[in-house]
Amino acid sequence: LGLKLSIVDGSAAALRNAFMHNYGELEGCSMLVDIGAKTTNVIFVDGGNFFVRSISLGANSITQEFAGESNLDWQQAEEYKKQYGYVHLTNTVEPADPYQAIVVRTARQVMTRLHQQIDQTKQYYVTQRKGQQPVRLFLAGMGSSMTYTAEFFMEKFNLPVEFFNPFRNIELGPEVDRNALVGVAHGMGELAGLGLRTTSVGLTDFNLLPRREKISRQIEKRSPYVIAMLFCVGLVFFVYGAQYKSVTGKQEQAVKDLEAQLAEHSQTANSMVKAKNDLDSSKQDTEKVERLLRTRYIWINVTRAIQAVLEEVTPEIYILTGPDQLELMDKTVAEIQTEFQPRSVTNAVTAVWLESLTAINPFAAAEKVEFGEGAEEGEEGGMAGTSSSIETIFITLTAKNILPRERETLNSQFALLLAKRFRASPMFEDSEEATKVMGSVPPGESTDRWFKLGLQLKLVHPIQMDDMEGSP
Repeated sequence: LGLKLSIVDGSAAALRNAFMHNYGELEGCSMLVDIGAKTTNVIFVDGGNFFVRSISLGANSITQEFAGESNLDWQQAEEYKKQYGYVHLTNTVEPADPYQAIVVRTARQVMTRLHQQIDQTKQYYVTQRKGQQPVRLFLAGMGSSMTYTAEFFMEKFNLPVEFFNPFRNIELGPEVDRNALVGVAHGMGELAGLGLRTTSVGLTDFNLLPRREKISRQIEKRSPYVIAMLFCVGLVFFVYGAQYKSVTGKQEQAVKDLEAQLAEHSQTANSMVKAKNDLDSSKQDTEKVERLLRTRYIWINVTRAIQAVLEEVTPEIYILTGPDQLELMDKTVAEIQTEFQPRSVTNAVTAVWLESLTAINPFAAAEKVEFGEGAEEGEEGGMAGTSSSIETIFITLTAKNILPRERETLNSQFALLLAKRFRASPMFEDSEEATKVMGSVPPGESTDRWFKLGLQLKLVHPIQMDDMEGSP
């Protein structure tokens, strides 16, 4: 098609940009809930600040559970849900049709779980991030198109709810069918936010374009200067050769005339030398940008690996008794019973957030202070030295207190489960000495909501911090 990719944006960043362009004048904190097919993005926007969390629940969850209960294949369940489904509200009578009764009941159950996750995110944002309580809620994404979705969240959150309009402050062309756009506009937030990147300033700049493509775009911008320089150099040699040939066939006066012409061209030669120096300087700047971009994506890969592990242990896990351990929800209860033969199996709701990520061990200093020792500069856990690479990172997590309280070691077992999952990641060392829990994990009480834990993660490939040319 002759098209060239220039931007690969993130959905949360694009939604935030669309919201600020269309609702930037609103005061107070706004909560934007984007319900997609498999995930839901919850975005809190308060002035120039915003907070995002992705929840692994979406409209496909309704279809999958409805298909399982009604013995329909997935496509039939999806079509029936779109045609007859709605979110069942409190104190309303279920429909007489048995299939419709199943789909509306399933929709309410999924939306109830989604509400619980959103409410936990809101509580974390307000208590841990010191954010403001949201005063309004906007629904986005095609997963929010089911009838009575807005009324359900209005009942649960006791907040005014409206559908997000990403074209509120965008002029529409005459060929746009406005009546058709009304029903699907709330699902085009990412599309509008991405388009605004090329026309507006002051937006969230988030680009996942591969490094090779970015360098290609930069080279394309500078190629006219290279061509012009080569043309000028060729022109100089051509003129010089022609003048030199004419000198051999002329008298002394012709030689004097040629010298006068060469004096004029010397200024052009000086200008070309200056242009070449400027081009060399631009090349050095481009190489520096390339190195910075490489370092930037290394950290993105690290944070993605951490996020992948946190998603494995949420939103639920198994609590096994006899043997006393925790297991992921990637198996059925029957498979757990067959493999471990426990006395009992219980489900526990989990939630965990990343509090901090650093290359300096924050736990070693506390241990040395407890035993009367001081951390020396350059030691692990002390001040950062002159190391040219980062081999180990340290993260601090906030996790939901494990309930029900089957035993006092649940929080500690949850921390060990996290360390085990990090060792299974290809980004970190598979060694209990290299990738492990740091410090002690409090047992917690049944009334506690959260507890903190720390982990040491040793990278398989250390991050090189030196400049590409060798200078630190």
